Amino acid sequence: ADHEAPPGRLRSTFLAHAEIDVLGQLPPGDYEHYTLWTTLEPCPLCSIAIVMGNVGSVVFAARDRLWRGISRLTEVNEFIASSWPARRGPLHGPVSVFCELLPLFWFLDRKPTGTVVENYQTQHPRLLALARRLRDDSRFIDLKTGDLHAVLSHLWSDLAAIETE
Repeated sequence: ADHEAPPGRLRSTFLAHAEIDVLGQLPPGDYEHYTLWTTLEPCPLCSIAIVMGNVGSVVFAARDRLWRGISRLTEVNEFIASSWPARRGPLHGPVSVFCELLPLFWFLDRKPTGTVVENYQTQHPRLLALARRLRDDSRFIDLKTGDLHAVLSHLWSDLAAIETE
């Protein structure tokens, strides 16, 4: 969890998802003609917040393998079905792989035997192997405090190799 955040922003809570945080800053209104861009496909919490926030569309860079079938929420309730945003994703290419890779570090550090890590062991073992290797790589640890372009440049060939799967 983040231990620091600007006033009025979520921190140090499992509710501090980026989508929840940004939607919480919007004044009430109709955002049907707006698009929310996210790194991962929104989880159930964020998906319902997006519905409640009247956001018209969502673009996500990478799928969240934990929440396969999330779009079936529209089958549960008429309000959800009528307010469900148009969704596009996952995107393709190394940046998409990078977006899927990032949360794996959190899960490897905090829940190394949990459901997410188990899912990646069966669904995407190469990405999980890369996350494990990078987590222990001192060069990557140094990159975590550096520039995003430097990190992507360093990882690009690994990300591109995984993307071709």
